[in-house]
Amino acid sequence: MADIVENPLTRNAGIYQLLVESSQKINLHSDAIALSECLGSIATFAASNHSGRFADGALDNPLFEMGLCLERRVGSRSRGLADCQAPKKYASRRCVLHVATMVMPTGGHTRTIENWMMNDSESNHSLFLTNQSNIPIRAALVSALSSQRGALIQAPTKANDLEKALQLRRCAQRSADMVILHHGSGDVVPVIAFATADSPPVAILNHADHLFWLGSGVADAIVNLRGMGAALSRDRRASKRDWIVPIPLEESELLIEKKKARTELGIDQNCTVYMTVGRSNKYNPTRHLDFFRTTTRILDSAENSILLVVGPNAEEVQSRIPRRLQDRIIFFGPITSTAICRAAADVYLEGFPFGSHTAALEAGRAGLPLILAYETATPLLATSSEWIDEVVSRPATESSYVEQAVQLAMSPQERKRVGDAIRDRITAWHCGDGWRTRVEAIYRQMEHLTHCPTKILHTEMKEDPIDVATARWHSETNSECIASDPHEYVLNWIQGFAYHLRNRGLYSASAKLLLHATHGSKPSPAIIKQFFKLAPHWAARHLGLI
Repeated sequence: MADIVENPLTRNAGIYQLLVESSQKINLHSDAIALSECLGSIATFAASNHSGRFADGALDNPLFEMGLCLERRVGSRSRGLADCQAPKKYASRRCVLHVATMVMPTGGHTRTIENWMMNDSESNHSLFLTNQSNIPIRAALVSALSSQRGALIQAPTKANDLEKALQLRRCAQRSADMVILHHGSGDVVPVIAFATADSPPVAILNHADHLFWLGSGVADAIVNLRGMGAALSRDRRASKRDWIVPIPLEESELLIEKKKARTELGIDQNCTVYMTVGRSNKYNPTRHLDFFRTTTRILDSAENSILLVVGPNAEEVQSRIPRRLQDRIIFFGPITSTAICRAAADVYLEGFPFGSHTAALEAGRAGLPLILAYETATPLLATSSEWIDEVVSRPATESSYVEQAVQLAMSPQERKRVGDAIRDRITAWHCGDGWRTRVEAIYRQMEHLTHCPTKILHTEMKEDPIDVATARWHSETNSECIASDPHEYVLNWIQGFAYHLRNRGLYSASAKLLLHATHGSKPSPAIIKQFFKLAPHWAARHLGLI
């Protein structure tokens, strides 16, 4: 074990390799369901613990193989999926099927799907969710589907991966002219579903270009949201072709008068209001980057100023804020609409070490000047848009970040000048006819494609600067890793995976993984205990006791 705990990247790569080797013990033909679950779990690990890979045939290709014989593998159960509630196909309108793992009540990922549908009224849009479970679906998203005469299809919660994949495949075959995937990093269902050539063309929207994800082999194209994402797709994801489209935003901002917004929020009409938006984990500090430490400097320097924080709850970051400033930071937690906060704000501060791209663009579209993060854990975690680079200058240092924010607090005229320039630029590219022109160009190219799924190459760990930085960021902000030493973290993950294999009845694979975990190091009592539980568990299973 010593060789995989030297640094985050080699540690993660070592765990990843052990997990892949363990998955190869599972027989594709006799237990495809267990294998699909394990491969999805490994992909989820790789997405949250960077291993020097952004795609890998070691995970994609077995799923591809499952998909080649999907109907036979599902067998008699496929009859029940024949009536899959596929949406109606309109001969007179382009029919686009969006596929997502789940959609959340808040967050840029859901709003991207929602805004895509609303901005493209010429097409018919439907949405297939592979694993929504009991998570509430945003009312605005349901409304967008309804306005498009599209369908919302949710795979049955109790269906296995192969059954869900067959339902998705039939839905696409019957109802879609093209498919846009918005799936999560570890979602195996689209990979299995679109392994067949008998499918409309498939594109992946690269909404998580900073992470490992599955699906390159079944994608006829990758639609990237920025240039650096496209470059990484070409170099590291085995993409067949790469296109770029700006993140779609609502065509018009909900207009709320600033005075009214501040009155409703109980904010002084004469103070300078800063605003930041992001999921709470995006603000988890690293060794060198702490957003709330930096904003302390801003609030100390800008008299009569406050900060609105959307996403984190107060208790999650209160300990990092000096007591003297705690009444000048207002926490809203995760809310479904940030319009009233944007209306009340004067300046938008991009959070770090992980920026929120969509939130920053929405603030700019509302006319707020943007202070982009002076540094993020890696360039892939920063808000970056070729379409606003000409009007927004990124500060080079923490001091420059603070200085820009303080200067804008002192000059309403400069705030308006900068905010107007940003709003005009974002509106031209991310909204209305400007965005529709670009997405229409993608549609025209997709209409001439024949779906051509393929296997992809196995990849080895790379140690490029982006890989080293991403692995370090995961390590420094992953709460499980922070709470334990690296060795313990490795053992805990392997132990959990071996437990999963055991419960699937894969005793040999579980035993081999546990033996791997003890190689070259002092055996962990927990690992030993779990190893010796395998035989009694096997006996109890075969006697029908569990």
